Amino acid sequence: MEQYQRLKVLGRGSYGSAVLVREGGSGRQLRVIKEIDTSRLPRGAQKEVQTEVGVLKSLSHPNIVAYCDAFFEGTKLCIVMEYADGGDLAAAVKDRASEGRRFMEGEVMSMFAQCCLALKHVHSKHILHRDLKAQNIFLTATKVVKLGDFGVARVLDHTAAEAVTMIGTPIYLAPEVCNSKPYGTKADVWSLGVVLYELCALKPPFQASNIASLCMKIMRTEPDPLPEELYTEEARDLVAWMLRKSADGRPTVDQLLEQPAVGRAAQHLPGEAGAAAGARHPGPPEGPGEPRRPCRPPQQHHRAPPGGACADLAAEFHRNRELAAMLKARAGGAGAGRPPGLPRSHSADGLAPTPAGPPPTQGEASCAAAQKAAEEQRHLQALQDAAAQARRDRRQVQQRMRELERAEAQRAPGEGPWSAEPPEGQGPPGRPCGLDGAAGRRAARGAELDAEEARLRALQ
Repeated sequence: MEQYQRLKVLGRGSYGSAVLVREGGSGRQLRVIKEIDTSRLPRGAQKEVQTEVGVLKSLSHPNIVAYCDAFFEGTKLCIVMEYADGGDLAAAVKDRASEGRRFMEGEVMSMFAQCCLALKHVHSKHILHRDLKAQNIFLTATKVVKLGDFGVARVLDHTAAEAVTMIGTPIYLAPEVCNSKPYGTKADVWSLGVVLYELCALKPPFQASNIASLCMKIMRTEPDPLPEELYTEEARDLVAWMLRKSADGRPTVDQLLEQPAVGRAAQHLPGEAGAAAGARHPGPPEGPGEPRRPCRPPQQHHRAPPGGACADLAAEFHRNRELAAMLKARAGGAGAGRPPGLPRSHSADGLAPTPAGPPPTQGEASCAAAQKAAEEQRHLQALQDAAAQARRDRRQVQQRMRELERAEAQRAPGEGPWSAEPPEGQGPPGRPCGLDGAAGRRAARGAELDAEEARLRALQ
């Protein structure tokens, strides 16, 4: 530490502190030293510290806090990093909220584009940040954004790898993380979407009194819409796209950078960030007076459909219902309800009548009878499969309902419902959309399919 002059403590944590220092010698530049008392760290946290040093060494980008040095002083590990003299994004959002003064869309897109460029570089190294939040995004006096704090980052073995541990700040957790499912780079995209929402709304999209309620809100509810008078449809669509409940429905960072608003912001970034963005993402040529059209993400919905098990069960129920209806119509001779992949019947298939021909021979009649019997057997098998699927679905719905009732019974006394005002068209507070109705309809459909199966067996 002799080569550094301590100036002031910037912050303290459970196991150390961040200190502003000035380099000795001719440089005299300001740096931040993260001091971590390794003797007090549990074994897992010691690995996280080593991970942070390794990750910082491997990352070099204008929008990522630069690693300068690391050394031990007794039991303290000292990580020397670049100093961002503009504070962090959380403080900037808090200041604007206290002043009642929102960020203009141009400011938001400039900061967001820099975050995208930083995250693109991180993901290109097969690294998940896993704790992306406003407190870990730093600013310089010249408005350059710096992504930092890689203490819980995870280096993936390959691009398709997924992590399974729940790590991160609760309000930034993606639905798949809340649900203890494997997650990948799309979880970082969700967290960045929460940051983008915060920049626009000056508040988090999801808030609750405890972690359990917060996770339920993240998985089941939608955030309040952003004000239309302040932010364009393109900006609002970006937020909605990044905050889709399904990870598959979210964009990659590359797709975000391809959006016109983000691309335009990336071409006008300050300092080295602008030069790097211009080299990586040259803007398309524009004709004189050519209007810019806002880009909507593919398959954009004004209200996201119910997610998770509710959507899967509902979709499976509708597929079974349609299949059963077609089979029932076909068995009754209607013909119009032929399921895909099943051959047409030789009668009542909706075709124009054919001219009468010579009567069939005994061999032809036997062949036709065999074909009809085989076709009816296929119909019966398809109906049996649909009935079995309906019974399985009914058991899954009943099991899911029991799990939800147990979870609701275990909530802390006095805790409010998960969603005080459910979105239009969805179920009662605290339950996924339409599960009760779906369970009843599935039970009725299963009974109907069983009866239809018995009727066809009797016909045989």
